[in-house]
Amino acid sequence: SKRITSFVMGSVPRNLIATFSGSPASYQAEAALLAGAGTKTETVNAGYSGSSYVNFPATGGSLTFNNANGGDGGLRTLRVRYALGGAATRTGQLVLNGVVSNIVFAPTASWTSWTVLEIPLTLTAGNTNTIEFKSTGTDLANIDEMTVR
Repeated sequence: SKRITSFVMGSVPRNLIATFSGSPASYQAEAALLAGAGTKTETVNAGYSGSSYVNFPATGGSLTFNNANGGDGGLRTLRVRYALGGAATRTGQLVLNGVVSNIVFAPTASWTSWTVLEIPLTLTAGNTNTIEFKSTGTDLANIDEMTVR
């Protein structure tokens, strides 16, 4: 079984970041499937793209992107645009096509300071991938959008 290690912003070596043939596929968080009590779209903190962003509860929240495009398949870069006020990192789960791994979001200085976490992932070809973010004990960062390159 495949296992992805934990990722912290800035920890991905540049030589592991792949490029996407053609245009990157971007997905707004507010258009994805939200589940769990307290998972909600918000517009409280400025600087997001689209019509809103997604805020998570401490545990039991999820944000699922179904039918994510993996291009020709293989190694891709998942770019997650997020904001995280406060001083501590927040850890949750990233579930790619049923394979669970930890994901760590580093603080961004404020809830209106948005940044991008880049994660190398191996995707299947075409619009066949399911990418899910889950809160598992600490509220995740506010997620604005996801791009696959």
